[in-house]
Amino acid sequence: MKTGPDLPGRAPDIIFLRNENLGMLKHTYLDGPADLAIEIVSEESRLRDRGEKFAEYEVGGVKEYWIIDPVMRRTDFFLLKKGRYERQVEDVQGIYHSEVIQGFWIKVAWLWDLPPVLDVLRESKPLQLLFSPFKHEIRLQYDKIQMCFAAEHQSIFRNNSESYL
Repeated sequence: MKTGPDLPGRAPDIIFLRNENLGMLKHTYLDGPADLAIEIVSEESRLRDRGEKFAEYEVGGVKEYWIIDPVMRRTDFFLLKKGRYERQVEDVQGIYHSEVIQGFWIKVAWLWDLPPVLDVLRESKPLQLLFSPFKHEIRLQYDKIQMCFAAEHQSIFRNNSESYL
C-alpha cells in the first residue's frame, strides 16, 4: 500500500477497500490508502505498528486503523477525523462497530478466545448461509460482506462483489 509519494510502501496484514476505491488496486500493490488497515502485532513489529505505521497511515489517509496485539491481548481502533486519528472504543458489550464497513462488528473477546462457530452464528445472525467449495468450511453472507470459517475455527474474510481484502 503506497499512501503518498513521500511515504514508504507498506503491506498491512489485512486491508479492506470499498468498491469505489478498487481503481487504486494495481497488479502488485495498492496505489493509495486502504479504507481499513489492520496490523497484527508481533514482538518485532510492535514499535513499527504503533509508531511508524500509525503516523504514515494517518498522514496517508487510511480511514480506519486497527492494531491487534495478541501477546498483550490489546486491541486499539482508530478512526481518521479531520486528518487525525481518534481512538475508538468498543461498546458496553465489548463489541466494536466499524465505521468504514457499515454493519460489520466484532466482539473483541473473540480475538483472544475464539468461540465455537455455532456460537458465533447464533450471535451474528447471517443473512445467508453459502455453500463452500472447500471441505470443512462454512461461508456466511452478511449484507454485502462474506465471511468464511474454517474447521480449525480460524476466521478469514473473502472478497466478493462489494469488498476486496
